[in-house]
Amino acid sequence: MITGGTVPDRRRGASTTQIVVRILEVLSQHTDREHGMTLDALCSMVGASEKTLRGHLRMLEEIRPFGRTIGRLRRADIADALAPDATVGWYMEPVLDAAQVRLLADSLALSRINADTTRDLLGKLQTLSGLSGGTGEGNVAIDQIATPRHYNREFLINIEKLNDAIRAGRVVQYRYCRYDDTGELIPRTDETGREKLYQADPYQMLYKNGRYYLLCHRHGLSNLSYLHVDRIRELELLPESEPLQRRLDDFAPDSDGGADRDRDAAGSDRSAGGLGRGTCHFDIAAHMAERPYPMGGPAVDIRMRVTGSLEPIFDWFDRPEVTPVAPVAPAGSVASAGSDGSVSGRRVYDVRVHANERATLWWALQYSAFDQGVIEILAPQSLRDALRRTGETLSRRYAE
Repeated sequence: MITGGTVPDRRRGASTTQIVVRILEVLSQHTDREHGMTLDALCSMVGASEKTLRGHLRMLEEIRPFGRTIGRLRRADIADALAPDATVGWYMEPVLDAAQVRLLADSLALSRINADTTRDLLGKLQTLSGLSGGTGEGNVAIDQIATPRHYNREFLINIEKLNDAIRAGRVVQYRYCRYDDTGELIPRTDETGREKLYQADPYQMLYKNGRYYLLCHRHGLSNLSYLHVDRIRELELLPESEPLQRRLDDFAPDSDGGADRDRDAAGSDRSAGGLGRGTCHFDIAAHMAERPYPMGGPAVDIRMRVTGSLEPIFDWFDRPEVTPVAPVAPAGSVASAGSDGSVSGRRVYDVRVHANERATLWWALQYSAFDQGVIEILAPQSLRDALRRTGETLSRRYAE
């Protein structure tokens, strides 16, 4: 808690504007919804009399500068406060609360940007969060932040350029990188060794499984693509005279150019040229929720039997349909079934999801050695066949 003191001589004669600005600075940095500041302490830090501050505080309370509430916390206001050191007094509502600051700060600490930039961004973030975003020990492990070994120095500027391109509906041109045997990023090349130059219609940037992706339509392909933003180099926005080949809504499942209709009756890819005529809206959130891993192609109905823990289901799928079922004994054995529908103490469930088939293949392989239960894909048959083929490949590979 900040205690009061005498008014510094250096603040006497300060203009009204200077005093108001100083009040905002002090309240923004030292208070939040659970930590107020006494008028005496505020006078000490601002350098003005109580009478002067009372008038300015009442004015600020009425006008809500920058859309932020300024007011007084009383005992009743902090009776149920989460902070153990909550205090009464004048406060300014922070832009971000403690939980929001922690979430964003930890995300920054795990991002693939260099350490100096991360620290700079954390500092800016904390200025928006008042006392709750202070740099006290335990908030963010700033000392442990390190630059990724294979850091792409164009990463942040690419984010800015991609944001501009998405907002303006502009085509982008870029080189896409792979890793060499030392882990350094190098541009992909064609069969002659020449560096490839790609063009794409950018739609959205998003995080998935800890990676930052660009959702886009790469020219020359029919489906959506998911590019690692940190592998993009030499990014440029093409002139407005180069229009997008396809809009995002053209990939809506019920659109004429939608993802579910990217192949004709013979199974060949449709041409990516020209804008589709569909008018359906593409739901990005639903699209990504249907993909445990970012992969192109349509989502299909998938049915599985889960014995034991449902954590792999709800951790990875947004809206699964889960139905408890009676246990089925394996051939030639006698199941020990409990009254709750469990086998050997484990419940059995029928689970249905709508998801990308190849992404679900990867997910199912990930949990093939899950020690908290058993997951068996029941349908579609094509996914069962893919799992069987993969299992046979693994069996041959590790036979010796």
